[in-house]
Amino acid sequence: MAYIKATFNRFTPDLKPEKVIKPKTAYKFKKKPTGEKDIFDKIWSEREHVSEINGEPLGEFNVFFFAHILPKGKNKYPHFKLREDNTCLMTIAQHHNWDNARHKCTGPEWNWLYEKEASLKDEYAILHPSK
Repeated sequence: MAYIKATFNRFTPDLKPEKVIKPKTAYKFKKKPTGEKDIFDKIWSEREHVSEINGEPLGEFNVFFFAHILPKGKNKYPHFKLREDNTCLMTIAQHHNWDNARHKCTGPEWNWLYEKEASLKDEYAILHPSK
Protein backbone atom coordinates (compact mmCIF):
# COMPACT_ATOMS: atom_id res chain seq x y z
CA MET A 1 0.00 0.00 0.00
CA ALA A 2 1.38 3.41 -0.97
CA TYR A 3 2.19 5.90 1.70
CA ILE A 4 0.21 9.16 1.50
CA LYS A 5 0.63 12.02 3.89
CA ALA A 6 -2.66 12.67 5.53
CA THR A 7 -3.65 15.48 7.78
CA PHE A 8 -7.11 15.30 9.18
CA ASN A 9 -8.02 12.77 6.49
CA ARG A 10 -7.06 15.16 3.66
CA PHE A 11 -4.41 14.62 1.02
CA THR A 12 -1.52 17.11 1.11
CA PRO A 13 1.03 16.68 -1.70
CA ASP A 14 4.70 17.37 -1.15
CA LEU A 15 5.67 20.84 -2.31
CA LYS A 16 8.03 21.07 -5.28
CA PRO A 17 11.43 22.58 -4.64
CA GLU A 18 12.02 26.07 -6.01
CA LYS A 19 13.13 26.13 -9.61
CA VAL A 20 16.73 27.25 -10.07
CA ILE A 21 17.18 29.55 -13.06
CA LYS A 22 20.60 29.27 -14.65
CA PRO A 23 22.17 32.41 -16.11
CA LYS A 24 22.19 32.51 -19.89
CA THR A 25 25.52 32.10 -21.62
CA ALA A 26 26.56 33.55 -24.95
CA TYR A 27 26.10 31.45 -28.09
CA LYS A 28 29.56 30.14 -28.96
CA PHE A 29 29.03 28.40 -32.32
CA LYS A 30 31.03 29.90 -35.18
CA LYS A 31 30.33 28.98 -38.78
CA LYS A 32 33.26 27.51 -40.69
CA PRO A 33 34.24 29.46 -43.81
CA THR A 34 33.04 27.75 -47.00
CA GLY A 35 35.03 29.77 -49.52
CA GLU A 36 31.94 31.30 -51.14
CA LYS A 37 32.83 34.83 -50.04
CA ASP A 38 36.20 34.59 -51.80
CA ILE A 39 34.52 33.39 -55.01
CA PHE A 40 31.94 36.18 -54.77
CA ASP A 41 34.69 38.80 -54.31
CA LYS A 42 36.51 37.47 -57.36
CA ILE A 43 33.34 37.49 -59.50
CA TRP A 44 32.47 41.00 -58.29
CA SER A 45 35.89 42.28 -59.34
CA GLU A 46 35.78 40.58 -62.77
CA ARG A 47 32.18 41.09 -63.90
CA GLU A 48 30.17 44.21 -64.53
CA HIS A 49 27.91 45.16 -61.60
CA VAL A 50 24.62 44.65 -63.44
CA SER A 51 22.03 41.89 -63.49
CA GLU A 52 22.93 39.25 -66.07
CA ILE A 53 19.20 38.77 -66.68
CA ASN A 54 18.09 42.26 -67.71
CA GLY A 55 21.10 44.56 -67.25
CA GLU A 56 19.69 46.38 -64.21
CA PRO A 57 22.43 48.04 -62.09
CA LEU A 58 23.07 46.29 -58.77
CA GLY A 59 24.69 48.94 -56.58
CA GLU A 60 27.06 48.07 -53.74
CA PHE A 61 28.29 44.52 -53.05
CA ASN A 62 25.72 42.22 -51.48
CA VAL A 63 25.91 38.42 -51.27
CA PHE A 64 22.24 38.22 -52.32
CA PHE A 65 23.24 39.37 -55.82
CA PHE A 66 24.99 36.01 -56.38
CA ALA A 67 22.67 33.18 -57.37
CA HIS A 68 23.74 29.59 -57.92
CA ILE A 69 22.42 28.24 -61.22
CA LEU A 70 22.50 24.67 -59.91
CA PRO A 71 21.16 24.79 -56.35
CA LYS A 72 23.54 24.33 -53.45
CA GLY A 73 20.67 23.82 -50.99
CA LYS A 74 19.73 20.32 -49.81
CA ASN A 75 23.25 19.32 -50.92
CA LYS A 76 22.02 18.59 -54.45
CA TYR A 77 25.12 19.70 -56.38
CA PRO A 78 27.85 20.11 -53.73
CA HIS A 79 30.79 19.85 -56.13
CA PHE A 80 29.64 22.87 -58.17
CA LYS A 81 29.03 25.12 -55.16
CA LEU A 82 32.31 27.02 -55.61
CA ARG A 83 32.42 27.17 -59.42
CA GLU A 84 32.32 30.61 -60.97
CA ASP A 85 30.36 29.41 -64.01
CA ASN A 86 27.63 28.15 -61.65
CA THR A 87 27.13 31.66 -60.23
CA CYS A 88 25.06 34.39 -61.84
CA LEU A 89 24.69 38.04 -60.88
CA MET A 90 21.06 39.13 -60.51
CA THR A 91 18.87 41.43 -58.43
CA ILE A 92 17.55 40.25 -55.08
CA ALA A 93 14.01 39.86 -56.49
CA GLN A 94 15.30 37.85 -59.47
CA HIS A 95 17.37 35.69 -57.12
CA HIS A 96 14.31 35.01 -54.97
CA ASN A 97 12.25 34.10 -58.03
CA TRP A 98 15.00 31.81 -59.38
CA ASP A 99 15.25 29.94 -56.06
CA ASN A 100 11.60 29.92 -54.95
CA ALA A 101 9.21 30.91 -57.75
CA ARG A 102 10.44 29.52 -61.06
CA HIS A 103 7.05 30.13 -62.67
CA LYS A 104 7.92 33.87 -62.60
CA CYS A 105 11.21 33.29 -64.45
CA THR A 106 9.81 33.36 -67.97
CA GLY A 107 10.64 35.30 -71.07
CA PRO A 108 13.51 35.48 -73.51
CA GLU A 109 15.87 37.08 -70.97
CA TRP A 110 15.74 33.90 -68.83
CA ASN A 111 16.26 31.39 -71.67
CA TRP A 112 20.07 31.47 -71.55
CA LEU A 113 19.96 30.67 -67.82
CA TYR A 114 17.79 27.58 -68.36
CA GLU A 115 20.17 26.43 -71.13
CA LYS A 116 23.16 27.01 -68.85
CA GLU A 117 21.42 25.04 -66.08
CA ALA A 118 20.82 22.09 -68.44
CA SER A 119 24.45 22.07 -69.64
CA LEU A 120 25.76 22.25 -66.05
CA LYS A 121 23.49 19.35 -65.03
CA ASP A 122 24.83 17.27 -67.92
CA GLU A 123 28.42 18.13 -66.97
CA TYR A 124 27.74 17.31 -63.31
CA ALA A 125 26.26 13.91 -64.25
CA ILE A 126 29.41 13.09 -66.23
CA LEU A 127 31.93 14.32 -63.64
CA HIS A 128 30.11 13.06 -60.53
CA PRO A 129 27.84 10.10 -61.39
CA SER A 130 25.48 9.10 -58.60
CA LYS A 131 26.18 5.81 -56.87
